Amino acid sequence: MTRKISSSTWQSVASFATVAEAYITKGMLESHGIPCEITNPVLSNVLPLTESWVPVEVIVPAALAPHARRLLIPDGDPRC
Repeated sequence: MTRKISSSTWQSVASFATVAEAYITKGMLESHGIPCEITNPVLSNVLPLTESWVPVEVIVPAALAPHARRLLIPDGDPRC
């Protein structure tokens, strides 16, 4: 079942060159209770040489985007 996602209610929190990287991040966010989706996974697999042209993004509900972004900052990063 495909869920229709409105760009006003969901925001991108990360962009990757590969689907594998996006799924790792998706799993981490979901383990913290943040629902998320991946955009462009099929297109990126079909056109693997276009990594820089077809980014794979992880999107989350807009209300949870700030928390998701904090979780994605590496330990020891001065932005924490």
